[in-house]
Amino acid sequence: MPRITTNRSLALVLAVLASTTGVARGEDLDSVMYRDPEVPVAKVVKVYPKELIPLWSTALERPDRESPGQAALAIATAHEGGMTGLAVTVPALIRLLERPDPYPTVVSSAVRALVALDARDAAPTFLRLAKTGDPDVRESVELALARWDHKPARDLWIERIGQPAPHGRSTLLAARCLGTVRDDRAATRLRELALATDTLPPLRLAAARALGEIRRSGSEADAAQLAGDITPRGVTGRLVGAALLRRHEGDETVRLLQKFTQDKEPAVAALAVVRLSELGTKHVLPVLTAALASPDAEVRAHGVEAMFRNPSDNYVRELARVLNDPHPDVRVRARKCLRELAETPRRELVIERGVAALGGNWRGQEQAAILLGQLVHKPASGRLVELLKANRPEVFVAAAWGLQQLAVPETLPNVLEHIRKRHAEILLQGTNINTLAFPSDALDQQLSHLIQFLGQARYREADAALRAIVPRILKPGMPPGFTPVGPLARAAAIWALGLFHEGKPDDKLVTVIESRLTGDGMFGRDDERVRRMSALALGRMGAKQSIEALRSNSEDKAPSTSTVPNACRWALNRLTGEPIPPPGTIESVQRDWFLVPLK
Repeated sequence: MPRITTNRSLALVLAVLASTTGVARGEDLDSVMYRDPEVPVAKVVKVYPKELIPLWSTALERPDRESPGQAALAIATAHEGGMTGLAVTVPALIRLLERPDPYPTVVSSAVRALVALDARDAAPTFLRLAKTGDPDVRESVELALARWDHKPARDLWIERIGQPAPHGRSTLLAARCLGTVRDDRAATRLRELALATDTLPPLRLAAARALGEIRRSGSEADAAQLAGDITPRGVTGRLVGAALLRRHEGDETVRLLQKFTQDKEPAVAALAVVRLSELGTKHVLPVLTAALASPDAEVRAHGVEAMFRNPSDNYVRELARVLNDPHPDVRVRARKCLRELAETPRRELVIERGVAALGGNWRGQEQAAILLGQLVHKPASGRLVELLKANRPEVFVAAAWGLQQLAVPETLPNVLEHIRKRHAEILLQGTNINTLAFPSDALDQQLSHLIQFLGQARYREADAALRAIVPRILKPGMPPGFTPVGPLARAAAIWALGLFHEGKPDDKLVTVIESRLTGDGMFGRDDERVRRMSALALGRMGAKQSIEALRSNSEDKAPSTSTVPNACRWALNRLTGEPIPPPGTIESVQRDWFLVPLK
């Protein structure tokens, strides 16, 4: 029988470890138009028909293979969705597992439901399945038994890890479970498995992790010996060594973890730096250079945290350099650390390094634009105006947001000119595809932030330019010519125009904005954000001629999850004084099940 090679097994271990790395995410920059005013919506509450539990309980007792399995899956899903009162089904679910020769699909569904319900009464039955059941089912039941620390299961796991090679999934699972329950009786055998070079790497690491949970001291010598093999063949051993120290403390442990953190294999460094940080972020500082140079984003993030928790002028400068980190989570964390450090006597240094980052690469420019906007460092406004034309969308969106935060009046003419040019480019793009090399949503976000800045500043010189952005249909006809301008920019333009004309309705403008609320006949209604801002603008302007349109779109006083009716109610309050009804709640009856009551 062929064995898995060490290299393939090690690759599997490293892949599993790499899968824990955080996923990149974009930066969410807030928009003031959604807060001025805030428009609350109804809270949605899930409601489950009362007859569901009796129906599903009956289905669990049926002799066929479909109904019990479907009912068990429904119970698990409903519980995970927030349904209460399902504990009464536990006895019937356990009986499914105790049937003679049960269907495998029914067993797996019942196990899933019992695990979801945290049904500890099922532990004896689960233990029987752990000894005789399907391997896939065994994993679910044994992890549950370990979580519940069902004492009789410990002997099974100890027996299993004591068996000679070849070792399969069941041995690895037993090691995991013994680590969860921290059974000291398993320590000797787990050490043997972890240190044996002929043990497959996944089992070696599982045994080391389990032993690392059980022993809080005494593994330093083993870890030191494993750390000494710096060859590629020693990677598995170094992973084992770092795992052995998971709960250890003391100077020798710190020294070893620092050595592992400098390991050229990122998976080793990632294992070690977690415990090193737990023992005190100051312990990361002696290996900071290696941590920040690591190809693993998690390791670099621990370096960032160590600098933040132990601040100095040099670490502020280093944090500013991390604004250029290739991983978004790391550079965002560095920026947030600098933001907090700006509340200390190091504020001027933070600003100095932020300004310097505006002249660096695009990643640093994006984070610095946000940072300096948050710190309201107005002297940065000139550079942010320049960055509105940056060739990276991340930068020009952040620059627009930063300018909105700084609110420097002298930048308003340049901002308006940029909006006009961008608008013209977007209109050209509408007829000449790929004229612009930027994502349309990024252009939409940039325009939205800049237009909100104009609105907040009541910069009425922008009136004509913003009116030109509002329309949805540029050329009537069949089919009509829809605008290529995005909904965020159009919503912001309407919001800003409402501020320009607050208390002074312009009949022509009111007609245009009201049409954005009511829609375009056979061509449907506008984007919800556009309609929301239209209602708010009509209320702000004091457009009493729009009361009927607002009322017809307010859905009376019924709770709504849409911002449009609630915005209409806000506007009606401004125009008529009638109170704004509370947002209320909406019951969402959950009926999408395999078996539901008729009524």
